[in-house]
Amino acid sequence: MTKKEMEELISIKQEINAIEMSLCAPKSTYTFAFYKDYRTGFPIPKIETGYDDGSICKGQLIKRLIATKKKLQKKIIDAERFIEVQTDSELRTILRSYYINGLSQEEIGKLLGYDRSTITKKLKRFWRMKI
Repeated sequence: MTKKEMEELISIKQEINAIEMSLCAPKSTYTFAFYKDYRTGFPIPKIETGYDDGSICKGQLIKRLIATKKKLQKKIIDAERFIEVQTDSELRTILRSYYINGLSQEEIGKLLGYDRSTITKKLKRFWRMKI
């Protein structure tokens, strides 16, 4: 796996969160209706406001959410295989924590007793060796 493929895990998780938030939050919508002015005979737009509970595109969002979760599961399986091949157990912990579990470099540093910059250096060194 490449660094870009591993980073794709993070972006897929963010996409899933965005889709889930879209399913929960109602959106303000505007609809336009045209009425004929009885004096001039021309149509006049009238704006009506309302809230969309998401029922219009809810089915599409659910399908997209399911497809994205399946994609994430496949990527996680590939990432786990890639991580398990690494010989350094500490590096496996860092890779799994950062890319799969979504911990920040600072959180990983606290977990392992290092500074954030040390975790950054270890990740950079690892990816340089893979190129």
